[in-house]
Amino acid sequence: MVFEQGHLVGIVSPSDIGRAVLLHGLTVTGTAG
Repeated sequence: MVFEQGHLVGIVSPSDIGRAVLLHGLTVTGTAG
């Protein structure tokens, strides 16, 4: 269970961060451009 949870967290966290970074980058680009 611990391994599975850790694995899931490891996969979900980067995805969430990647989404936030992408959205932030798009917002900044839209605002700047």
